[in-house]
Amino acid sequence: MSPKGPRTYEEARQTFAQFVTAMFPVGSDAKDAISRMTNAGFRTEGATALNKAELVWSRNAGPCLERYFVVVGQSADGKIADIAGQLYPACL
Repeated sequence: MSPKGPRTYEEARQTFAQFVTAMFPVGSDAKDAISRMTNAGFRTEGATALNKAELVWSRNAGPCLERYFVVVGQSADGKIADIAGQLYPACL
């Protein structure tokens, strides 16, 4: 019987990055994506530029603190121009 999900943080990083790009593909509505993520518990952390939004969600997982980041790049017409998800664990 195989486990249901990533077994290592490297696998979890890849899985999260793939999940973000699959859920919020380039060309989809940026405001809707940001709204859906904030409704799911992500906080906006500001913008890296006028057309980018940064979101973060944190949780304690045993001896680790996991921080999930999503950066959404928006085009002039409000569509997602680029998007990236990253997981940063900090373990004791």
